[in-house]
Amino acid sequence: MKKFILTMLLALTAVFSVNAQTQSNYAGSSKFTDNVSVGVVGGVETNLNQWNWPQGAVAGIVINKEITPVFGVTLEGTTGINNITNWNNGYRTSCSNAFDTWSVMLAGRVNLTNAIWKYNGKPRKFEVEANAGPGYGFLLHDEYNALLVKAGLNLNYNVTDAWTIALRPAVVYDLSGTGSFNTERAIGQVTAGIVYHFKTSNGTRSFNKAKLYDQVEVDMLNGKINTLQKSLNDANATIEVMRNSL
Repeated sequence: MKKFILTMLLALTAVFSVNAQTQSNYAGSSKFTDNVSVGVVGGVETNLNQWNWPQGAVAGIVINKEITPVFGVTLEGTTGINNITNWNNGYRTSCSNAFDTWSVMLAGRVNLTNAIWKYNGKPRKFEVEANAGPGYGFLLHDEYNALLVKAGLNLNYNVTDAWTIALRPAVVYDLSGTGSFNTERAIGQVTAGIVYHFKTSNGTRSFNKAKLYDQVEVDMLNGKINTLQKSLNDANATIEVMRNSL
């Protein structure tokens, strides 16, 4: 699992490096508010090493920003319900609060579907995303702050261009203290959610492919523009001569 997460983080770094090159290939991606979506999620989670431990619930809100059709980022805030016993570090037992854990995660996402089969100008009905990133958690009762790392998948079904239903299996590690990927201090998480996509500046709710021109095409178009401009100037000059002769 540790190798899997590290591999995902390396993949996200590689996507960052090519992001500037791919950004210009799509229209409607210039504004910060373009390709933004929000959603609500909920599900269950349990200790990754002790599946017979009491399971808890989780609920939260996600804010997504698509940088390119392949890469995006997600800010996620969640709360756990009767979940504190799943974070096993030897002394947590119970909490009188129903909402007993809180966390904020910032994850990078790679759309594997578009990365493998390329983006065809609009989202496909079914898409798979891989995500990974760091976060901060706070566990009540013991007032325990935790450095978290999350990795998982988003299995997205695009009902319409505005609405997406997502199934989101994931693993969340608590790296505080030992700083290692210990399954006894980790939870397995399965959530589902619904996401709403806002309209972009191109009038749709996704990226539109922009037509790219090579230098030969640019020179040809400039030549046509210059020819038309010369014709217009010649016509104006002819009209001026005729007007002066009257």
